[in-house]
Order: sequence, then structure tokens, then C-alpha cells
Amino acid sequence: WEPAIRVQWGCHGTSVMTDTERTASLEIGTGRANTNVITSQGCKGADNSASAASIAATYNGGNKTDWFLPSRKELNALCLEFFNDPNSSYAGSGWWTPYQIDGCRGRQSAVTSATNVTPGWSFAADFYWSSSENIASAAWVQDFYSGIQYNLNKNGTYYVRPVRAF
Repeated sequence: WEPAIRVQWGCHGTSVMTDTERTASLEIGTGRANTNVITSQGCKGADNSASAASIAATYNGGNKTDWFLPSRKELNALCLEFFNDPNSSYAGSGWWTPYQIDGCRGRQSAVTSATNVTPGWSFAADFYWSSSENIASAAWVQDFYSGIQYNLNKNGTYYVRPVRAF
């Protein structure tokens, strides 16, 4: 999977989750349920494009059909696994924020799989959508460049990283 598609989260201005679901939606293990909630609402981008969740849910990499958009903490786990560079310019300068949960330091370059892995994959050092909504107009994204998570406008265009069960 190459991170070649940037889309809107969808459903800008509409809360798709209840208060209880929104609170729970951050946790590891909730990405699939979040994706199901978003897709069941028929969310679209402001330009009527497919939502980040629907793109993740319809991905069929490796002939698998159980992909979903990761939750906020699932994205952070990916950041810790693939982008937690101890030599990151952000880590070296002591630049931290409350949104760098569990200390992902980010990496200032893309990460790709070994050439003998099929299918191959790549992460850009950029922003990726989570399936975790914060408010009617915003959802959580992870910046793999800095390691920081942000609550950004659902009409923004960021990358989609489909994942399978954690």
C-alpha cells in the first residue's frame, strides 16, 4: 500500500458517534467498530468524495477484505513501531506536546517495507486520519513526521492507512 490518496474524513458538521462511542473510539481495538459507525452513516467529503473510513473499509490488499481505519491510539501504536526515531529533530530539541501520547518522536523521512515483502508498503512522513471523531467538525490525525496527534477539521485532506486487526 502506497500512501497515494489524500481524502476528507467526511460528515463535516455532523457527529456520527454518541458521546459514549466518541470517548471509547480512541482506544486500541476500536478502529473497526469506529469504521463501521462512520460507513453506516454514509459519510462523504464536502465535495461528495468517498470518506477516509469507506476507502479503508473497501481496501482489499493481499486479497483481504477486513481492513479498517485505525483509531487514534492504533495510529499512535503504528507511529511508535515505525516512526519512533530517537534521532528525530523534535526529540533532540525536547519539543513535546500533550498530543504526543506515549512519546512517539516521529521520523522526518518515509518508511518502506523490505523489497522482498509482498505486497510492499510505505508510510509517508505526513498526516494520517484516524477513525476517532472528536467533535462534529473534527477528527484525530497522526503526524508521522513529528509524532504529534492533532484534532483537525474533517474537511482537511490527509492520508488513509487501512489496517487489519491489531
